[in-house]
Amino acid sequence: MLKFAEISQAAIQRQAEIASRGLAPLPAQDAEEKPAAFSNFAGFSTVFQDAEQNRQASLAATQEAVAEWQTRVGQLLAGPDVQKQFAEALQAWSKPLAAETEGKASAPAPEKTAA
Repeated sequence: MLKFAEISQAAIQRQAEIASRGLAPLPAQDAEEKPAAFSNFAGFSTVFQDAEQNRQASLAATQEAVAEWQTRVGQLLAGPDVQKQFAEALQAWSKPLAAETEGKASAPAPEKTAA
């Protein structure tokens, strides 16, 4: 989870930098002036390219983090003994919940009384 938070934080910071560069060349306008026409779309296309590169870099970092996590989890549960112990621990933890759920399902519904 920490790795994903770091990836997200870095992506957000890069995106903020890209946005600030993209908005910096816009001229300040007074209320009485007519809105300026956007004549330089080339500057915006580089902003969009930078944003797409940021997205691709974040996606690649996330995929790498998921692959690393899968490898580590796979190593933890590699042997059959470990898998058996994990299954037994999971069953032990879930028995009280299963018993409670079964008890509620088999209990008769309370009768409604006329008020």
